Formats: sequence, C-alpha cells, structure tokens
Amino acid sequence: MKNKYWVRGEVTAIILNSPRYGRMETLISNRKLPLAQSYEGTWYANWSPITNSFYCAGRIKLPDGRISTVYLHRWITNCPQNRQVDHFNNTTLDNTDGNLRIVSRSGNQQNRARNQRNNTSGARGVSWDKRSQKWVAAVVLQGKTKYIGRYDTVEEADQAVKKARAKFMPYSKEASVELRTP
Repeated sequence: MKNKYWVRGEVTAIILNSPRYGRMETLISNRKLPLAQSYEGTWYANWSPITNSFYCAGRIKLPDGRISTVYLHRWITNCPQNRQVDHFNNTTLDNTDGNLRIVSRSGNQQNRARNQRNNTSGARGVSWDKRSQKWVAAVVLQGKTKYIGRYDTVEEADQAVKKARAKFMPYSKEASVELRTP
C-alpha cells in the first residue's frame, strides 16, 4: 500500500487523496492493517452513484492483462464472489470490523440506508393507496412483497413496517442482530 495512514487507538485511518474529490480517509481496524498494506498500489476514493457514497478502491492487473477494480472492504474481509459485504452503519468509508459483515445480496438489501427513488411517503416500505385512501405498509422478502396492512397515517404505517423488518429481516437495523466480525 502506497497510502499514508495514521493509527488512532484501535483504528487506522488511511488517507485517500483525490484530485477530483479532495482528501478523505477510510477507517479500518488495526488488525486488518497488514491486509490493507498487502495491496501494492494506492487506495483511492471511488464514487458510487448507486449508493451516493464513496468506497475505498484500488486497481489490479489480472493475469490476462485486463485491469480490475478491487474494494478495500472486500479485500480485508476476503469476501467470496457470491457474497456481499454490508456496511452496517451505511457509512461506506468505515471499514472497521464492527461495521462489516459478509451477507447474501438479500441480507445486504435488508440494511438499505435510503428509500427507493420513486418513494413519495418519506418512509421506507410505505406507499399511498388511492383506492382505500390509506397508507399501505409492506416489506419485500426474497423478491416477494408481504403486505402488513393499511393505516390512516404515514407514521402508523412506518411503525408497522419497522416492526415487520425486526421480525422478518434479520440483517436490518430494526432486528438488532449481533454483528459478526468477518
């Protein structure tokens, strides 16, 4: 690793310099520092329009000569190709052990930070039903929509959705699951 870094107690801050975005830092647990240092290039900040956030990334040359992007959170967790790394607090530059967990795609979706772009209620999983003139609460589990109920206020529907996520979605914040260190 060619980046400068500072050890701050049990956490290491890796400096990411970008001509386009300026200087920022990513955090890792000290015990993962040797893994981050095993990368021979320079880690940089990579903007993701999908999550509207930065990730720490690098580039490696593949045996066939192509260049590929690698992500620090996958690098330090040795995440298998068929799995994803969830940033529990949704801060994508926080790559500390307590914030990362290896999950399925479905598990990662359970911990989404934002509403979908077409959401107009302001509450995740809540939509307006013109026909009944009520707010509908629903969660999506493994690609299937599970309707929770219809409510007079968006707040009631939001509370119902949060209870449903706690019950049916073990990787959501509402479920308060014990974080597993990768």
